[in-house]
Amino acid sequence: LATKPSYIKSCSIKKADFNECALKHANLALPFIVKGDRDNDIPPMTPLVLPLVEIAKSDFTLTLKNLEVYGLENATVTEIMMNETCMDVLFHLERIMFIASYKVDGKLIFLKLTGEGPFNVTGVGGNYRFNTSLETYERDGVEYVRYNKPNMIYTMKRAYFKIDNLLGTKEGETGIDVNKILNDNWDEVLKDVAEPLENAVTTVVEAIIAKVFMPLPKKYIFAE
Repeated sequence: LATKPSYIKSCSIKKADFNECALKHANLALPFIVKGDRDNDIPPMTPLVLPLVEIAKSDFTLTLKNLEVYGLENATVTEIMMNETCMDVLFHLERIMFIASYKVDGKLIFLKLTGEGPFNVTGVGGNYRFNTSLETYERDGVEYVRYNKPNMIYTMKRAYFKIDNLLGTKEGETGIDVNKILNDNWDEVLKDVAEPLENAVTTVVEAIIAKVFMPLPKKYIFAE
Protein backbone atom coordinates (compact mmCIF):
# COMPACT_ATOMS: atom_id res chain seq x y z
CA LEU A 1 0.00 0.00 0.00
CA ALA A 2 1.06 3.57 -0.63
CA THR A 3 2.06 5.49 2.49
CA LYS A 4 -0.23 8.39 3.26
CA PRO A 5 1.76 11.68 3.38
CA SER A 6 1.73 13.23 6.84
CA TYR A 7 0.06 16.38 5.49
CA ILE A 8 -2.94 14.43 4.12
CA LYS A 9 -5.59 14.12 6.84
CA SER A 10 -8.59 11.84 6.54
CA CYS A 11 -12.17 12.99 7.14
CA SER A 12 -15.08 10.76 8.06
CA ILE A 13 -17.50 10.38 5.15
CA LYS A 14 -20.22 9.47 7.66
CA LYS A 15 -20.10 12.84 9.43
CA ALA A 16 -22.21 15.80 8.35
CA ASP A 17 -19.18 18.10 8.35
CA PHE A 18 -17.19 15.98 5.86
CA ASN A 19 -16.93 18.79 3.28
CA GLU A 20 -15.94 21.36 5.92
CA CYS A 21 -13.29 18.96 7.24
CA ALA A 22 -12.00 18.31 3.70
CA LEU A 23 -11.81 22.06 2.98
CA LYS A 24 -9.86 22.77 6.15
CA HIS A 25 -7.32 20.00 5.58
CA ALA A 26 -7.01 20.79 1.85
CA ASN A 27 -5.79 24.29 2.70
CA LEU A 28 -3.39 22.92 5.32
CA ALA A 29 -1.99 20.41 2.80
CA LEU A 30 -1.72 22.78 -0.17
CA PRO A 31 1.55 24.51 0.88
CA PHE A 32 3.26 21.11 1.28
CA ILE A 33 2.03 19.98 -2.15
CA VAL A 34 3.16 23.19 -3.86
CA LYS A 35 6.63 22.92 -2.29
CA GLY A 36 6.94 19.46 -3.83
CA ASP A 37 7.17 16.01 -2.30
CA ARG A 38 10.00 13.89 -3.64
CA ASP A 39 8.80 10.76 -1.82
CA ASN A 40 5.50 10.90 -3.71
CA ASP A 41 6.92 12.07 -7.05
CA ILE A 42 5.36 15.55 -6.78
CA PRO A 43 7.63 18.19 -8.35
CA PRO A 44 8.10 21.65 -6.80
CA MET A 45 5.59 24.14 -8.18
CA THR A 46 7.36 27.40 -7.33
CA PRO A 47 7.27 27.71 -10.28
CA LEU A 48 5.47 24.81 -11.91
CA VAL A 49 7.47 23.96 -15.05
CA LEU A 50 5.80 22.29 -18.04
CA PRO A 51 7.99 21.37 -21.03
CA LEU A 52 5.20 21.66 -23.60
CA VAL A 53 1.59 22.88 -23.60
CA GLU A 54 -0.53 23.06 -26.74
CA ILE A 55 -3.77 25.05 -26.97
CA ALA A 56 -5.62 24.34 -30.20
CA LYS A 57 -8.99 24.72 -31.87
CA SER A 58 -10.06 24.57 -35.50
CA ASP A 59 -8.54 27.89 -36.62
CA PHE A 60 -5.97 28.56 -33.90
CA THR A 61 -2.89 26.82 -32.50
CA LEU A 62 -0.69 28.10 -29.68
CA THR A 63 2.34 26.10 -28.59
CA LEU A 64 4.09 27.01 -25.33
CA LYS A 65 7.54 25.59 -24.61
CA ASN A 66 9.21 25.57 -21.18
CA LEU A 67 6.13 27.10 -19.58
CA GLU A 68 6.71 28.43 -16.05
CA VAL A 69 3.65 29.04 -13.87
CA TYR A 70 4.17 31.43 -10.94
CA GLY A 71 1.82 32.11 -8.02
CA LEU A 72 0.56 28.65 -7.09
CA GLU A 73 2.00 29.03 -3.60
CA ASN A 74 -0.71 31.62 -2.94
CA ALA A 75 -3.60 29.37 -4.00
CA THR A 76 -6.46 28.72 -1.61
CA VAL A 77 -9.29 26.20 -1.74
CA THR A 78 -12.51 28.10 -1.14
CA GLU A 79 -15.07 25.33 -1.58
CA ILE A 80 -15.22 21.54 -1.63
CA MET A 81 -18.28 19.41 -2.33
CA MET A 82 -17.32 15.78 -2.39
CA ASN A 83 -18.66 12.29 -1.87
CA GLU A 84 -17.75 8.81 -3.03
CA THR A 85 -19.08 9.39 -6.55
CA CYS A 86 -18.15 13.00 -7.38
CA MET A 87 -15.82 15.84 -6.46
CA ASP A 88 -16.18 19.59 -7.01
CA VAL A 89 -13.34 21.85 -5.84
CA LEU A 90 -13.06 25.63 -6.21
CA PHE A 91 -9.58 27.21 -6.10
CA HIS A 92 -8.81 30.92 -5.85
CA LEU A 93 -5.63 32.48 -7.20
CA GLU A 94 -5.40 36.24 -6.82
CA ARG A 95 -2.47 36.42 -9.23
CA ILE A 96 -0.97 33.84 -11.58
CA MET A 97 1.72 34.44 -14.19
CA PHE A 98 2.66 32.33 -17.22
CA ILE A 99 6.07 32.74 -18.87
CA ALA A 100 7.16 30.70 -21.88
CA SER A 101 8.47 30.67 -25.43
CA TYR A 102 5.54 30.56 -27.82
CA LYS A 103 4.61 29.85 -31.42
CA VAL A 104 1.20 30.84 -32.73
CA ASP A 105 -0.69 30.40 -35.96
CA GLY A 106 -4.33 31.28 -36.42
CA LYS A 107 -7.11 33.74 -35.71
CA LEU A 108 -7.67 35.19 -32.24
CA ILE A 109 -10.67 37.52 -31.86
CA PHE A 110 -10.33 39.51 -35.14
CA LEU A 111 -6.53 39.20 -35.46
CA LYS A 112 -4.62 36.87 -37.75
CA LEU A 113 -1.51 35.93 -35.77
CA THR A 114 1.63 34.19 -37.01
CA GLY A 115 4.67 34.60 -34.81
CA GLU A 116 6.96 33.25 -32.15
CA GLY A 117 8.94 34.65 -29.25
CA PRO A 118 8.62 35.42 -25.51
CA PHE A 119 5.22 34.95 -23.86
CA ASN A 120 4.07 36.60 -20.63
CA VAL A 121 0.44 36.49 -19.45
CA THR A 122 -0.83 37.40 -15.97
CA GLY A 123 -4.26 36.55 -14.63
CA VAL A 124 -5.77 38.44 -11.68
CA GLY A 125 -8.63 37.44 -9.39
CA GLY A 126 -9.03 33.94 -10.80
CA ASN A 127 -11.45 31.27 -9.62
CA TYR A 128 -10.89 27.77 -10.98
CA ARG A 129 -13.56 25.09 -10.51
CA PHE A 130 -12.42 21.48 -10.96
CA ASN A 131 -15.09 18.81 -11.02
CA THR A 132 -15.13 15.12 -11.83
CA SER A 133 -17.05 11.96 -11.18
CA LEU A 134 -15.26 9.37 -9.04
CA GLU A 135 -15.13 5.65 -9.57
CA THR A 136 -14.23 3.03 -6.98
CA TYR A 137 -12.19 0.07 -8.20
CA GLU A 138 -10.34 -2.79 -6.56
CA ARG A 139 -6.68 -3.74 -6.89
CA ASP A 140 -5.07 -6.60 -4.97
CA GLY A 141 -8.09 -6.74 -2.69
CA VAL A 142 -7.88 -3.01 -1.80
CA GLU A 143 -10.36 -0.31 -2.90
CA TYR A 144 -9.04 2.79 -4.67
CA VAL A 145 -10.66 5.83 -6.31
CA ARG A 146 -10.00 7.21 -9.80
CA TYR A 147 -11.24 10.11 -11.90
CA ASN A 148 -13.80 9.84 -14.65
CA LYS A 149 -14.29 12.73 -17.12
CA PRO A 150 -12.65 15.59 -15.17
CA ASN A 151 -13.41 19.16 -16.21
CA MET A 152 -12.37 22.69 -15.25
CA ILE A 153 -13.93 26.10 -15.80
CA TYR A 154 -12.50 29.42 -14.70
CA THR A 155 -13.29 33.10 -14.33
CA MET A 156 -10.87 36.03 -14.02
CA LYS A 157 -11.28 39.65 -13.04
CA ARG A 158 -8.53 40.70 -15.46
CA ALA A 159 -5.80 39.36 -17.71
CA TYR A 160 -2.67 41.15 -18.94
CA PHE A 161 -0.73 40.21 -22.07
CA LYS A 162 2.88 40.92 -23.09
CA ILE A 163 3.59 38.73 -26.10
CA ASP A 164 6.25 39.87 -28.56
CA ASN A 165 6.28 39.41 -32.33
CA LEU A 166 2.67 38.27 -32.73
CA LEU A 167 2.57 39.41 -36.35
CA GLY A 168 5.97 37.94 -37.17
CA THR A 169 8.36 40.18 -39.10
CA LYS A 170 5.45 42.42 -40.17
CA GLU A 171 4.63 43.71 -36.69
CA GLY A 172 7.16 46.53 -36.71
CA GLU A 173 6.10 47.57 -40.21
CA THR A 174 2.34 47.74 -39.60
CA GLY A 175 2.39 50.01 -36.58
CA ILE A 176 -0.29 47.81 -35.00
CA ASP A 177 0.09 47.45 -31.23
CA VAL A 178 -1.19 43.89 -30.89
CA ASN A 179 -0.67 43.75 -27.13
CA LYS A 180 -2.79 46.87 -26.65
CA ILE A 181 -5.57 45.22 -28.65
CA LEU A 182 -5.29 42.04 -26.57
CA ASN A 183 -5.28 43.97 -23.28
CA ASP A 184 -8.19 46.17 -24.33
CA ASN A 185 -10.17 43.05 -25.28
CA TRP A 186 -8.80 40.65 -22.64
CA ASP A 187 -12.20 39.13 -21.81
CA GLU A 188 -12.93 38.37 -25.47
CA VAL A 189 -9.47 36.80 -25.83
CA LEU A 190 -10.14 34.45 -22.90
CA LYS A 191 -13.56 33.54 -24.28
CA ASP A 192 -12.05 32.79 -27.68
CA VAL A 193 -9.62 30.21 -26.28
CA ALA A 194 -11.77 29.12 -23.31
CA GLU A 195 -12.41 25.50 -24.28
CA PRO A 196 -8.87 24.46 -25.32
CA LEU A 197 -7.35 26.43 -22.44
CA GLU A 198 -9.69 24.80 -19.92
CA ASN A 199 -8.77 21.39 -21.35
CA ALA A 200 -5.06 22.14 -20.96
CA VAL A 201 -5.48 23.39 -17.39
CA THR A 202 -7.67 20.39 -16.53
CA THR A 203 -4.90 18.05 -17.63
CA VAL A 204 -2.35 19.82 -15.40
CA VAL A 205 -4.61 19.95 -12.31
CA GLU A 206 -5.69 16.35 -12.81
CA ALA A 207 -2.06 15.22 -12.94
CA ILE A 208 -1.17 17.09 -9.74
CA ILE A 209 -4.16 15.85 -7.73
CA ALA A 210 -3.77 12.34 -9.10
CA LYS A 211 -0.20 12.09 -7.81
CA VAL A 212 -1.36 13.02 -4.31
CA PHE A 213 -4.61 11.08 -3.95
CA MET A 214 -4.94 8.38 -6.59
CA PRO A 215 -2.19 6.08 -5.19
CA LEU A 216 -3.90 6.12 -1.77
CA PRO A 217 -6.46 3.49 -0.77
CA LYS A 218 -10.01 4.78 -0.62
CA LYS A 219 -10.12 4.41 3.16
CA TYR A 220 -7.46 7.14 3.49
CA ILE A 221 -9.62 9.60 1.54
CA PHE A 222 -13.05 8.59 2.83
CA ALA A 223 -12.50 7.46 6.39
CA GLU A 224 -15.30 5.66 8.23
